[in-house]
Amino acid sequence: MCSNKTGHVVKLDLRVDPDKFQWDSMSSDISPSILALERLNYLDLSFNDFGGRQIPKFMGSFKNLKYLNLSNADFGGSIPPQLAPRYELCEPQCCCGLGAGLEHASSFFKSPSSSRLLLGNMTSLEELWLGGNDLVGMIPETMKNLHKLKVLDLSQNQISGDRVELMERLPHKIQSLSLWANNLNGSLPNWIENMTSLNTLDLNDNSLTGSIPSGMGKLTNLNYLDLNSNQLVGMILEDHFIGPTRLEMLDLSNNSLTMEVHPNWIPPFRLKEVYLSYCKLGPHFLAWIQSQTNITILGMSSARITDKLPNWFWNVISQIQYLDLSLNQISGVLPMTLEFLSTARSIILHSNQFNGRFPKLPIVLRYLDLSRNYISGPFSLILETVDLGYLLLSNNFISGTIPSSFCNQLPFLEVLDLSNNHLSGRLPPCWTRGSSFRAKSELGDVSLNLVMVNFYNNSLSGKFPLFF
Repeated sequence: MCSNKTGHVVKLDLRVDPDKFQWDSMSSDISPSILALERLNYLDLSFNDFGGRQIPKFMGSFKNLKYLNLSNADFGGSIPPQLAPRYELCEPQCCCGLGAGLEHASSFFKSPSSSRLLLGNMTSLEELWLGGNDLVGMIPETMKNLHKLKVLDLSQNQISGDRVELMERLPHKIQSLSLWANNLNGSLPNWIENMTSLNTLDLNDNSLTGSIPSGMGKLTNLNYLDLNSNQLVGMILEDHFIGPTRLEMLDLSNNSLTMEVHPNWIPPFRLKEVYLSYCKLGPHFLAWIQSQTNITILGMSSARITDKLPNWFWNVISQIQYLDLSLNQISGVLPMTLEFLSTARSIILHSNQFNGRFPKLPIVLRYLDLSRNYISGPFSLILETVDLGYLLLSNNFISGTIPSSFCNQLPFLEVLDLSNNHLSGRLPPCWTRGSSFRAKSELGDVSLNLVMVNFYNNSLSGKFPLFF
């Protein structure tokens, strides 16, 4: 893209579509001739394959660059901190006509360069995307000079070192910081409260230890907090959430954290996504969830809850898409129908003490796991649940026969586990043999996608099913 006023190239987007296989992804060195585009403010080389080469050190010479995306491009080494020398460059040519620009662009990726970069000299930079490479070591000290930097993504690298030193090298006015899947260790520093512009903080899948600092409660702009899969310990208190009134995504799962809040506490935020699996939340069910009526994702697996599910729960999660309360000891009777959860795609309630009859299901449900509960009554499904791909009902008290309409009800079913129940009678004879499973139904032949079927330990009878 070129400037409408001057004709100079201001944007160069050579990103490879990660969902498509492309033979033309770049894999050679980047030539310093790219510096001829001295008015460039946007450069995207993401999802190319530079074979573990180090990020070219001359790239810090772009004084007007606001957006730099080198994520998932297989760069290696450390983030270069050195000073860039001056270059004698010819006047940049306009790339907006006659195809001349494409010829010029092809020279960007030929010869290696020994020039050096002061990353901190890119003072116009607002977004820096370096995720999904093989970058190692500590970030350069000069990064704190990037006073206009709003977005920094260094996820899925091998950035390591003490977290205090790392935080000291970051601009304090940064708004989005992603360092997930690195090698960060130590505890979070208390002065993180000074980074008041933060709206996104993603440090998941590192080796962070210690407790969550109380200063987190002063991050008034925080919208997204992900500390999942670290080694954090200690208490989650109301003080941690005094300031982040805009918080919509909270992930503290897979740590050794304990939540201690007053039973009548009403959070100042309205969460959409909540991940608290493997935190100690019990023994009582979290009363403050009742105020979170915008929830679309709720994960509280293995949270030591031994309580009865409150009556208000199903109304609160009316917009749920993903629900996981597995591996607790939650009791209560399931509703006769879950059809009112009209957006639910996954419901995972296994290894609890739920009872009641098998409910009618949401029409768009894809994944249902009610195994290891006390669900009873006859096995039945509704015809409209056509999207169901995973149906796991093992270790319950489900009885009766499998209805003959079963085949055409679930054309997309891949995994079916009905083991350790009280089913009887013959399997429905609606399948025929062939290179793929097909079901005869009122709608005509329906292809079946079964990958795993488990009828172990029931009271089924009759001949061995031909479709197997």
